[in-house]
Amino acid sequence: MKKILIIDDQRDVLHLLEKTLKAAHYDVLCLQFVPKIQDILQEDPDMVIIDLLMPGVAGYTLGQELINSRKGNKPRIVLISGRNEDILRQKAEDIKADGWLAKPFRADEVLTLVERLLS
Repeated sequence: MKKILIIDDQRDVLHLLEKTLKAAHYDVLCLQFVPKIQDILQEDPDMVIIDLLMPGVAGYTLGQELINSRKGNKPRIVLISGRNEDILRQKAEDIKADGWLAKPFRADEVLTLVERLLS
């Protein structure tokens, strides 16, 4: 079973993503805070979904650190944000993230992206 770590400070976003991904048989871990990068790597997720703007740290900074420390293509990095879609897309491109989702998003959009990246 593929493991997905979701980091977002909004409980409703975490709940929606968790419900959607668990229904599709993914192992899901949700955090409302930004953990240490070593703790993320220790969990060995196949994918990390990170909110672009988190209290105290920018999600794209964490995403960049994970990309710089990954082995091969694991973990895949996806940025999410309710900010301007063009800014989100540019930040994802800047750090070479594997994907991005603009809030609000639909469950089918999440599943399509996750399945494409983890297949």
